[in-house]
Amino acid sequence: QNYDIFEIMSDLPQRFSHDNIFKALEKLRELHRPTRYPAKVLFEILNDQVTDNGNNEKDGKIMVPSLPSHYIELPQVIITPTRTIVQGFSVEMGNRIVRKFSHLNFLRVSFANDDFSNLFSDDFSIDICHRIKEISVQGIKINGQQFIFLAYSSSQLKEKSLWMVSCCTVERDAIRYWMGNLDIIKLPSKYAARMGQCFSTTVPTLSAGYSRYSPNKIKVCDTLPDLVTGEYCHSDGTGLIRRHRLKQVLKHVPFRPRNLDDVAIIQIRFGGAKGTLTAWDFETISGDGKSAILAKADVCLRPSMVKFTAPYENLEVIDVGSQLPYYLNRQMVFLLDFHQVPQQTILDIQSKMLDDLDEMIQSPEKAMDMLPRLAGPDHNLVASLLSVLRCGFLPSEEPFLLSCLHAIRSHHLVQLRKKTRIHVSKGAVLMGGIDETGILPEGCVFVKVRPKQPLFPPYFHRDNGAVNGANCENEDVDEDGYKVLEGPVLLTKHPVIHPGDVRMLLAVNVPELKDQKNVILFSQHGSRPEADKMAGSDLDGDQFAVCWDDRLFLRGWWKKYPHHRHSDDDNGNNNDDKKEPLSPYAAKILKRVNHPPMEYKCDQKAAIVPKVTDEHIITHFVNHAKSETLGRIATLWLDYAATKKDAGCNECLELANLHSIAVDFPKSGIPAIVSGK
Repeated sequence: QNYDIFEIMSDLPQRFSHDNIFKALEKLRELHRPTRYPAKVLFEILNDQVTDNGNNEKDGKIMVPSLPSHYIELPQVIITPTRTIVQGFSVEMGNRIVRKFSHLNFLRVSFANDDFSNLFSDDFSIDICHRIKEISVQGIKINGQQFIFLAYSSSQLKEKSLWMVSCCTVERDAIRYWMGNLDIIKLPSKYAARMGQCFSTTVPTLSAGYSRYSPNKIKVCDTLPDLVTGEYCHSDGTGLIRRHRLKQVLKHVPFRPRNLDDVAIIQIRFGGAKGTLTAWDFETISGDGKSAILAKADVCLRPSMVKFTAPYENLEVIDVGSQLPYYLNRQMVFLLDFHQVPQQTILDIQSKMLDDLDEMIQSPEKAMDMLPRLAGPDHNLVASLLSVLRCGFLPSEEPFLLSCLHAIRSHHLVQLRKKTRIHVSKGAVLMGGIDETGILPEGCVFVKVRPKQPLFPPYFHRDNGAVNGANCENEDVDEDGYKVLEGPVLLTKHPVIHPGDVRMLLAVNVPELKDQKNVILFSQHGSRPEADKMAGSDLDGDQFAVCWDDRLFLRGWWKKYPHHRHSDDDNGNNNDDKKEPLSPYAAKILKRVNHPPMEYKCDQKAAIVPKVTDEHIITHFVNHAKSETLGRIATLWLDYAATKKDAGCNECLELANLHSIAVDFPKSGIPAIVSGK
């Protein structure tokens, strides 16, 4: 919602008389039904009053602010087993298709129960499947305008929704031709996934260009070779961007951080390519025959990133690398128990979280310390609450502030009860990248984070420039509050469901990587990428959790490598001055602690077709809706792990294999079949 009712109310007395304000608010209260856009309606009422009363107001007629350029208003329709319901417009981020062909030509169609609840796989009877196919093939007619099926993204496939386009104003074939060349893809599920790639919600930034007379345009190279070892690709889904170009790109991103140096990686869509770009000074990584390629380009893409052929027009950003708080969940708790982490340790961390939430209600200092580190609340809300606290307001004296803090506390208590979400203060969730220098040895990672979040979130812009300090007491940090982790760390990638998904690696300090902040850089060495060992992940935007709290490390790590601990000793004393230098063989020693990773492979393959048609794509949409078993597999895994008290039992391992198949179902077309046993 772009119109802020509170911001408007604070500005009205300077622009309108009190009498007209009260009249407008009274009309707003007397509306026949509630509205989702009170600020917009209030503006319209005031505009009408200004027109009726003449020019007797201070600033004359006031205009309703428009949406930001990267947002659009989309009409929505919900299809139930018995009804077709027009929902009106919803505000969301745009994509390259609606920006090119105007959002007025598109329709978002969702399938749900008659009570608007989600349709589950068991709900898809023959009649419902036939209704979905019939509507998808024939289209929908609204207000005399015919809408026909166009495509669906990966997220829409899970939400059981799709895109339709008006055939009265734009040709569907023209849109698909503009997307790129997809004819070489003969698997319907993969064809649909590649089309959906164009519907990712993105922010357009700089355009591509190859002329020397276009210095503000990006020069692109898509021939940078992948880093391959045997059958595995270490650089799967990641490329490079010049550091100064990244800063230019970030200036177009509304959710960029206050300090552009805090970003070292971005998730992008670029033509037919998808993945991440890590910022580098190309001069420092120009060895191994890459000099000629890097010298002519601002952005270097790898073959693993290019999914289909399409012109490189605009570099589109999906997300920027940032440090997110880390929470344990039920699956992680079971796997830590499997790895012999004491249950009392989990209870101690949970108790600390509960104490902090209780103290946050009473202490402004604790609230300012906790709010930036908690996930859940809206970014703007956090920034507003921090501003209120900085101004000296106390929760005990300001009811609105107290109610907001209570709501945040209640949110985390509910999440703790339902999902066992336990906040880990010595942990972070970061986007993954590759060490392009080749310095990191096998089994090592480079991580540079803020041990404690700054007083103001990095996305909060201060009018007077930089924020003083990073609120990092008793930490060996630089002037920006960052610290390079050194020593053993626990890494995983959610959803985590196999004992081998939780791994011990060695974090090392490499001076050449000092500018890589808020990103996990993996080594390009080894027979198998470390990212692939964790739930079969790659580096196209996957988020990895890193923990440096040695209480959660896999049991036996200190026997293998006893000389380095991150946390304080039992007396509360910091052990930094007692740490011995890191052994060059430490990573190999820690490797013995890890459980063998799972081999994420599926022998079954979906049938290919000579030419993919709409019927094939719609059939895959229906098959996925009625055969999707990911939630059921995750629930069964929790049930077996709890009843057998062993997350490594045969049933859990079998379900872990089915889980990997179910995760790949949208792209592979192979469903995970859960037996009746």
